Amino acid sequence: MRRHTLVAALAVAGALAAASAALSGPAAPPAQSPACVRALARLDALKARDAELEANIAQVESLLAGGELNAKQTRKARRRLANLQDRLANVGERIDKVEARVANRCDGGPTDPPG
Repeated sequence: MRRHTLVAALAVAGALAAASAALSGPAAPPAQSPACVRALARLDALKARDAELEANIAQVESLLAGGELNAKQTRKARRRLANLQDRLANVGERIDKVEARVANRCDGGPTDPPG
């Protein structure tokens, strides 16, 4: 008897949920595919890394402009600056690629392949 009561309660709850969903109005737009969600998350992470690298470059440039570094520190700071600028260029290229992929697949373009 107890099992029948549980099944009946679940059936009533399911019917109420379906009825409330039907009465709530038009359905929400379809959710983005998992690939689009991952691409957008990757794009956000790359943009954050881009901002971080720009802040590091500004810090190293201010150290070099300050004139308080000795010759060895200046050489090291210039190498670090060149390295940071290379990394920034790399991240910029990756951002462009991901933005193009998002524009093609997620913004009304062709849909992502399944799987």
